[in-house]
Amino acid sequence: SITEFELEYDIDLPSIYKEFLKEQNGGTLDDLYIYLNKEDEYVVESFLGIKNDLEYIDLSENYMNLQKRLPKSYFPIAIDGGGNYYLLKLVTNKAYITLKPCQNWR
Repeated sequence: SITEFELEYDIDLPSIYKEFLKEQNGGTLDDLYIYLNKEDEYVVESFLGIKNDLEYIDLSENYMNLQKRLPKSYFPIAIDGGGNYYLLKLVTNKAYITLKPCQNWR
């Protein structure tokens, strides 16, 4: 569960992200492209989920692998097709998504 994940990793996820996990719990997309506007196109292969059957998109697996390399305020939420991560920046009472892929963190 989300609560167990937060307790295990001593992290407090934003409520909007918890809702996303409750509804979708990660997974792959039919269309790999996300458009924020006409100029900004992002490739997202998969969103990470809790206790996902596919290890490469399991949130616990990815967070454990990255935990020592990431600043405490960053949290992986998705991957692109090239092994890069999209990160959620955790700030008190706010959440920001860093949409720039973070290369070589795998």
